[in-house]
Amino acid sequence: EHDIINHQYYNQVRLDVQRCHKRFPKATRKSQRQQTHRQLTSLIMSTLFRNPTVHYYQGFHDIAMLLLVSVGYDVASVVVDRLVDCHLRDFMDVDMQRTSSILVFVYTLLRCEDPELEEFLIRSDVGTVFFLSWTITWFCHVIDSSLSAVRVIDLLLASHPLTVLYLVAVIILRRREEVLACECEMTEVHHLLSRVPQEWPVEGLISDTMALYHRHPAMQHLTPSLLGQCQCLLRHSAFEDRLRGQRPDSLLMREMQRNAERQLKEEAAVGQGSSSSNSGPASGDSAQGPGLAATIGRLTVLGVSATVGVASALLYVAGDSFF
Repeated sequence: EHDIINHQYYNQVRLDVQRCHKRFPKATRKSQRQQTHRQLTSLIMSTLFRNPTVHYYQGFHDIAMLLLVSVGYDVASVVVDRLVDCHLRDFMDVDMQRTSSILVFVYTLLRCEDPELEEFLIRSDVGTVFFLSWTITWFCHVIDSSLSAVRVIDLLLASHPLTVLYLVAVIILRRREEVLACECEMTEVHHLLSRVPQEWPVEGLISDTMALYHRHPAMQHLTPSLLGQCQCLLRHSAFEDRLRGQRPDSLLMREMQRNAERQLKEEAAVGQGSSSSNSGPASGDSAQGPGLAATIGRLTVLGVSATVGVASALLYVAGDSFF
């Protein structure tokens, strides 16, 4: 406890947590709020202690709070650790340099989808400040509905680390007519775009976000300099490499290959025993050939059937998660 109190970010975390009231139901008792605040402080400080190279930023507590009230302390602790290691890693630098470089990618997406809108925003000099809080809080700070905020978190947890920027771009694109109708001046454009319309259906935003990502995958549009400096991208690529060999279909096929090799060896041993007892090599070969062919045929059919079943299950799960 003494180490926590003396941590460089403890006072800031405590102040942010005390101001965190959005996710509580109206009927929540004061004692329950205090208990949740203590848990949230513990969750954030424990994460900082386990990851001493990262730096706390205001808005991180919004994400941690939503996870805490949604899945409980233990699961939230695991999820937050994963986010700190990958998706939020660049936002937790000692300065905002890398964050600023990442935010500019929104303009790349706008240029791909609507060059006229992108050029208008550049001329207005509105920059990236108006969607900074959206990005680093994963919209938890600006979405009033807890259900909608949880749905957005669900999307971002299951997607590429830069998916949040695709969601930002979708929101801007949806306001195209409003933006182009206003004066091309920084304060007016900033005032218009700085608020997220609460009446928009979150499922529509999510569908548009995934469609935008499929049209313009991140790895096809990122500059070499951004690819080289973004920790979230480097860590995500390493994470994907580790998972690639752990997919259910990969594991199943490796196991089936081992079983096939084992059975072929057994068939070969039986065939050799049969051939040694016959008068000539032709009869031995004839007995061995059909047995091996039948074995290979059975294993091939089983392999194809199992792979199709696994692939179908994965597609169903992926479809249910994203759409």
